[in-house]
Amino acid sequence: MLSCVNRLFGMSFGIIALMSAVAPDSDASTSGIGMAQSRVAPTTHAEALIDHMRFAERSKTMALATGALSGIADSGTTPAEEKSATGMRSRKSVFKAAALSLVLPGAGQFYNGSHWAKTGAFVAVEATLIAQTLHYDNEGDDQVVEFENYANAYWSQSEYWEHLNSVYGVTDDTCAACTHHLPDTKTQQYYEMIGKYNQFSYGWAGDTAIVYGQEHRFEINPYPSPRREIYNTMRADANKTFQKRDNYLIGAVANHVLSAIDAALAARNLNKKITVGDRLTVTPRVRLARDRTLAANVNLRWRF
Repeated sequence: MLSCVNRLFGMSFGIIALMSAVAPDSDASTSGIGMAQSRVAPTTHAEALIDHMRFAERSKTMALATGALSGIADSGTTPAEEKSATGMRSRKSVFKAAALSLVLPGAGQFYNGSHWAKTGAFVAVEATLIAQTLHYDNEGDDQVVEFENYANAYWSQSEYWEHLNSVYGVTDDTCAACTHHLPDTKTQQYYEMIGKYNQFSYGWAGDTAIVYGQEHRFEINPYPSPRREIYNTMRADANKTFQKRDNYLIGAVANHVLSAIDAALAARNLNKKITVGDRLTVTPRVRLARDRTLAANVNLRWRF
């Protein structure tokens, strides 16, 4: 309310100064805000000098009045209020602010003209979360390569088939006790199954040259391979790494949503705070004609 009163008084004094600058004297006439002063041609050198001094004084007064109108917000106002006084501040689209932050956190805050600290905070959080997501994704991929290479070195598919043939009398994994089918190619499921299920435990026996008997049925007595335990630990570590990656990715998504909500609320509150000073634009104009006639006017523009 106080800033509105200050701007109102500022505009009043500016208009009064303009009117005073072009006020009529014994040899001039004025009309309205936009006015012109006609001068009587001087008859002597003294009159010409006095006339020149009067003209210079009016020009100085006119310049001061113009400055008063164009710099209404100079007396103790903030930069935001100065923008309001000159009509530079505008309403913000709530949808646009939210959409910008939803795409890039901090963009909606920048659009709203929020403090740089808030904009920077959302950007910094986004950069950190994305960096951590990429870091753990790359680390997890490296761990996958490690445990796959380990399995390729120590799990024997031929030993697995030999075990099934010797104990169950089958040449494939269709025995009564078999619950899973080994994929024909080394897919993600392939590497999961050989370490997770006891059916594939004897593939970890390697070249131990076991003479298989009924006591080697995997559903009763799976092969106790230390290598299988190491392999499962390696896979568990990789899964934990990918879980960290997913957590940071969820955090990044949450940052997008929070930034969008904040930008939308800020835009809505900003629109509510728009006052008369934000919609009223005052544009003073002063011109000097060839005959040294001063003309001044003030354009008022109201934005709905």
